[in-house]
Amino acid sequence: MVLSYIAKKGFFDNVDHTWMMEFLKLRIADPNLLRIIGRFLKGGYMEEGKKYKTDNGTPQGGLC
Repeated sequence: MVLSYIAKKGFFDNVDHTWMMEFLKLRIADPNLLRIIGRFLKGGYMEEGKKYKTDNGTPQGGLC
């Protein structure tokens, strides 16, 4: 299966947010949904009480 091979190579850890949003704009016409997805991607994560920004990749176990 190609998807499992891509995931093993770290594809989802390195997805460019700009590329992802441009790709989604081709399929999604609702600007509100696109804005929510953009915020979801940029949301960052917390580890040991410290917040980290994310400039690329999708959240682990995320919807995108």
